[in-house]
Amino acid sequence: MAKLVDSKETIAVLQRTNFQFKKQFGQNFLIDSSVLDHIISHAKIQKEDLVIEIGPGIGTLTEALCEHAGQVIAIEIDDKLIPILEENLKKRDKITLLTSVTAEEITKSEDGKISGVKAKGSSGNSVEVKAPVVIVATGGFAANKEMVEKYQPSLKGYMSTNAAGALGQGITMAEAVGADTVDMDQIQIHPTVTTNDAHLITEGLRGDGAILVNQEGLRFTDEVGTRDAVSKAEIEQTNSQVYLVLDNKMVEKSAVIQGYIKSGYTVTGEDTKSLAKAMGVPEDAFEKTITEWNESVAKKEDTAFGRTSFADPLDTAPFYAIKVTPGVHHTMGGLRINEVTEVLDKNGNAIPGLFAAGEVTGGVHGANRLGGNAVADFTVFGKIAGESAASYAK
Repeated sequence: MAKLVDSKETIAVLQRTNFQFKKQFGQNFLIDSSVLDHIISHAKIQKEDLVIEIGPGIGTLTEALCEHAGQVIAIEIDDKLIPILEENLKKRDKITLLTSVTAEEITKSEDGKISGVKAKGSSGNSVEVKAPVVIVATGGFAANKEMVEKYQPSLKGYMSTNAAGALGQGITMAEAVGADTVDMDQIQIHPTVTTNDAHLITEGLRGDGAILVNQEGLRFTDEVGTRDAVSKAEIEQTNSQVYLVLDNKMVEKSAVIQGYIKSGYTVTGEDTKSLAKAMGVPEDAFEKTITEWNESVAKKEDTAFGRTSFADPLDTAPFYAIKVTPGVHHTMGGLRINEVTEVLDKNGNAIPGLFAAGEVTGGVHGANRLGGNAVADFTVFGKIAGESAASYAK
């Protein structure tokens, strides 16, 4: 059988099974063999090891783990992937596949050390995995509206750009065994989220020349300011909803924008007046806004809001607009860890056998995460967590 890590083989499997990616699961598949080798190498897996893999996908990493570990337990929640996994791994005798299993409790032994995880299957069956080490990498809590409101009441009712599973379960399970948390009230919102389904509209559009216009047809802020500043300005507008405005010149250069159009996120007009009508904003005010903005672009000077980033003027029909609002995007708070990713209790002591990495942790990004830094977070601390856990288990 061809190696699943081969990109052509992975694509072939997905096409053959007509698999559709699910946003709520945040699905990505491993197709780079060097990354796979890196994971295996740094995990320092031995033939006598039991390895638990959460979210095996189509089994790419699972396949490699079976070649190095004594036993592999793979846990998958997406029922559409189950038959694919079973087919791809049917010749492997070291693998136990657990499907639609939800972790509910991190367990401790009488001596205070971590002893594993208790979970429940979709049929109500109980599953318990015994292990001296647990790494919590369950993400943040941006999709948990009650939890968001608890720590930041001002964000009550906000939609979230996160996968539906970002509910903070890892945080609450770790708290139950004595874990401390930090910065739980530090929650980042993204300024451009669609108003109907919380789809994140890339902020690159504003950098490429788009502007933000309120329901009165007026600009109201420097569009390329920080996420918190732009979001704050949007919240102050009517219904906290505004329009991202762009022209056909931008559309022709961007497959991303073309995707937004195909998905039905845009309204359009053959000229600025007809676009204003489609948006439901005052036509005269909107036409004046576009004229003044194009003059600012020509002069490279925004006297109204001090924007210093200019691209091309918005002067090529047809014109497009996307209705957006701020949405909860990233939770900077989470489990308190030390430099080797051990989870700490309220006295600052490490909980033996409990490690954490990624958005489930707090204290890494401060009050306002920089765009892209979450990748550095889970890459760096994920590596450290794997090495630390492996060292502890030995």
